[in-house]
Amino acid sequence: MRLNTLPSRFLATLLATALCLGSSVVAMADPQKAAEYYQSASTAYQNGDYMKSADLLERAYAEDPNLIYQYNRILALQAAGKYDRAMRVLEVYAGPMKEDAKKRFEDVPQIRAQLEKQIAEKKKADAEKTDEKQNDHENQEETAQNHNQNDNQNDNQNHDTGNPDTTKGDVTAHTGGGGSHLLPVVLIGSGVALGAAAGVFGSGVLIQYKLDQADVCGKNGFDDPNCYPDEPDKEAAYDYDQKVIKQHRILTIAFGAAGLAAAVTGVLLWVMAPEDDVPDAAKTGLVLTPWFSPTAGGAAVRIDF
Repeated sequence: MRLNTLPSRFLATLLATALCLGSSVVAMADPQKAAEYYQSASTAYQNGDYMKSADLLERAYAEDPNLIYQYNRILALQAAGKYDRAMRVLEVYAGPMKEDAKKRFEDVPQIRAQLEKQIAEKKKADAEKTDEKQNDHENQEETAQNHNQNDNQNDNQNHDTGNPDTTKGDVTAHTGGGGSHLLPVVLIGSGVALGAAAGVFGSGVLIQYKLDQADVCGKNGFDDPNCYPDEPDKEAAYDYDQKVIKQHRILTIAFGAAGLAAAVTGVLLWVMAPEDDVPDAAKTGLVLTPWFSPTAGGAAVRIDF
């Protein structure tokens, strides 16, 4: 008899524990706080701050698990252009919304169709942008190759005819009949290129987004919805961007100092070089081509003899 009552007592104990836990969860919910979040989210949506609205609706749902908050969160993400995220939220709550007794979410299939279309259009646009960039890059390489071929042809013609005409290039210099100086020109041109690189890195144009995000997070803290909205680990993203910004500052100082030193040295050599050191005007040419990337910069120098 005692053995027969043990399972029933065990089940009764489990049921009592579940009821206590359920009442505790209900007690932790705060519908009034959720309503405040919902009102703030509506204001943010009307002001065009859709990501803030989505964040507030997520907080509202945490306080009161009402599906209307997740429904409006999907719409806010869709308005913000975050179609993939909106679709992920819809996939999670589509089942409960379909079974809603009040039939409040009958347009969910239409929203799903809109999101699928928008995701497809976005992927197509991104692919076209990638193809366009690739074509531009190939065209630039082809133009550079044709440019170099023309330079070589002009150099050969000048050597054959004795014509001291200048060679085409980004930055070009030839020694004239006793008036130009090859080494000073190289140094001055390098100084200009390095100074330009320092200007690019110092302006922050290559990392403007990182500067803006670091400024928002630094002023308003990591809880601000505009602080790295797409990054799951905001602190790690902030630390990484700070390192990149520091690298750009170091590169600015390095390029600026090197450019100044090269330019000053070139000017001094130009002034002090004797006329007897001038090379043959018809046989020497200089092409100086600056280059830049998001993390580096410099100049390529080609000398034709």
